[in-house]
Amino acid sequence: MDIDEEKIKNNTVCPDCSGKEMKVGYMFGDGGLHKRSSVFGMDAFRSVCDVAVVVCASCGLMIKFHAKNPEKL
Repeated sequence: MDIDEEKIKNNTVCPDCSGKEMKVGYMFGDGGLHKRSSVFGMDAFRSVCDVAVVVCASCGLMIKFHAKNPEKL
């Protein structure tokens, strides 16, 4: 599932500084979401979906997190 970056940028206001310019970044690898499983299971070490992060361009506050493929959780 792709996120609509333009919609996010146009409809998000920072709660800290009231900034209206947003940036979208992505966390990959160790920053991805993991299934909750046995610590000994191999899937405990593998990310199942990447995370998109909406960041205020003015103050750097990370405002929203979106799972790219929530159906894989």
